[in-house]
Amino acid sequence: MGTKTKRKTRSVKPYLIILLLVTAVAVAMFVLPVDRMTANLSAEHSGYEVPEEYDDLEYRYYYNRLSESEQLAYRLLVEQLPDFPDKVAVPELDSDELSEVFEAVSYDNPELFFLDNKCTLSRVGVNYYFRPEYTMDKATYESELAAVQKVADEILTEVPEDTEDYLVELYLHDKLGEIATYSGEGETIYTPYGMLVLKQANCEGYSRTMQMLLKRCGIVNRLITGVATESDGTSENHMWNIVTINGKEYNLDLTWDDYRIRGELKTTASLAPSHIYFNRSSEVFAADHTPKDESMWADCTDDTNNFYVAQNVAFSEYNSKVKSIIRDDIVWAAQHDKPSFELYFKNAESYATAKAGLIDLEEIYELLASANTELSSSQQVDATRIQYTLDDDHHVMRFFLL
Repeated sequence: MGTKTKRKTRSVKPYLIILLLVTAVAVAMFVLPVDRMTANLSAEHSGYEVPEEYDDLEYRYYYNRLSESEQLAYRLLVEQLPDFPDKVAVPELDSDELSEVFEAVSYDNPELFFLDNKCTLSRVGVNYYFRPEYTMDKATYESELAAVQKVADEILTEVPEDTEDYLVELYLHDKLGEIATYSGEGETIYTPYGMLVLKQANCEGYSRTMQMLLKRCGIVNRLITGVATESDGTSENHMWNIVTINGKEYNLDLTWDDYRIRGELKTTASLAPSHIYFNRSSEVFAADHTPKDESMWADCTDDTNNFYVAQNVAFSEYNSKVKSIIRDDIVWAAQHDKPSFELYFKNAESYATAKAGLIDLEEIYELLASANTELSSSQQVDATRIQYTLDDDHHVMRFFLL
């Protein structure tokens, strides 16, 4: 019988196992997006179902501008923030990315009006946490949101089904201008709650509310920020909307259409806003608006769906035919209990001629007298009560039959 040789088995040293594990973890962390994985796992562990993508991307302009990792952070935040968490696990973000994500979450989602305008990002090991700041507690927010939805529902019940987008937009523009007043003071002026419930708002409140209601009507729109410059040269940060009507993008600034007539008239009546900044091209807006980013309004090149063209009160000259149209406008306004009408002249020359005739030569009173011959005694316009505003920069006249 041959002798058996015992083979020695080599044991793996413990330190080699540890080294291999450390190396594997290091490789995994380098190759795999561990920060994204842990952020998703944290949301799932807390019971949230974060969508892999949205089915309403047309309403998420700012989301669409983010990177893949930033978009995940956005989805995680939108899903969890309504529960008012102290922190939300997100992928790794640098300071610029954090600002981009926060802006996108805020600008795409007007219903999240509980967010303060600042946030921070912290890191614990390989985990990153978005830490929000709130302007109210959850109970207050839910109460205010319910109040906002109630008023919004009341407004939207007046929109007939199958109404074309332009008319829906016009209705919302005029309705919001009637029910609210511009204000630069107060904690709620930035929100739809301030606009719809307290009926006072600044440009942010106007724009976010318009954004919310247009979206509910299925009209694609987004917020845009920049600087607005008054005729005296003073400038301030500003917000307005870009709206898509009939496949084309337009600038819409309800704030400037509304507040600029306040204080100019000797009346306390609730007046609809003007339409100087309703569906205008960026070329027109550039006279007194400058966007934060030129690309945001680069596609607003059309000016055919503005109010004046649609209402047939855009004129290239001032003559007897135009005066006849103005007379008919007075009759229509009086018969339909409309307190004002507007005229737009397409060039400085025709505007100057109209201004000289209607105002300086007082031809507006002749037209009023002629219009009154077609109106019943209860509808006739008192010439002593007529008032007007002039926008020399945009060649617009507005007459008030108060």
